[in-house]
Amino acid sequence: MRKENKVIAHMKKYKYHYITGLGLFLIGVIVGLILKKPPITIVNQIVKDSKMVIAQTGNNSIAQMLVRRGHPGFIIRCKETGETFASINRAAEMFGTSATRLRSHLAGKTANIFGYTFEKLGEMIA
Repeated sequence: MRKENKVIAHMKKYKYHYITGLGLFLIGVIVGLILKKPPITIVNQIVKDSKMVIAQTGNNSIAQMLVRRGHPGFIIRCKETGETFASINRAAEMFGTSATRLRSHLAGKTANIFGYTFEKLGEMIA
């Protein structure tokens, strides 16, 4: 049996399956177009230290504060400058080092970071 004959035989055998599938697909497309809602667009805005998400659907908008997951962080102070930071990451960023290196210093493994010493003042309250 030639390849074309196999295809034609297959199409004849499963003709109603293909017609049913196509019909259900078209019904789904039509229902989807009828019930279509405007897409949700997310706009991120930085409000000082917190992030606010505004979801806009058409003329409606919903604002929600993002909840920080995980440990809220430690308050860190530089002994030389007196600056206080809300987290290890922010202190490390301001002094041009990595958070891992700053954690190592806070654990007592290194004496200083670029001549600066730091201390933990306590935990942030979530």
